[in-house]
Amino acid sequence: MKNIQQLCDELGISRTTVYKYIRRLGIEVKKEGNIAFINDDDIEKIKEALSTASTNSLHTDYKLEYIQSLQQQIETLQNK
Repeated sequence: MKNIQQLCDELGISRTTVYKYIRRLGIEVKKEGNIAFINDDDIEKIKEALSTASTNSLHTDYKLEYIQSLQQQIETLQNK
């Protein structure tokens, strides 16, 4: 079990991002005073979701590069 700040530090993401995933994944936090904690199983869910998001981002970057390449080819053919 870790508190939100520990998780942010470990994953290198902001508190806003952590809370976004908490809401999206329906994770319940345990509060002790003013400190919110997340259990280890839910931490793994967040890590998995981040990994999937990162993979999707890589695919999007590749698609954008491919589209830009095609646009350059079209411009070259139009100028001939």
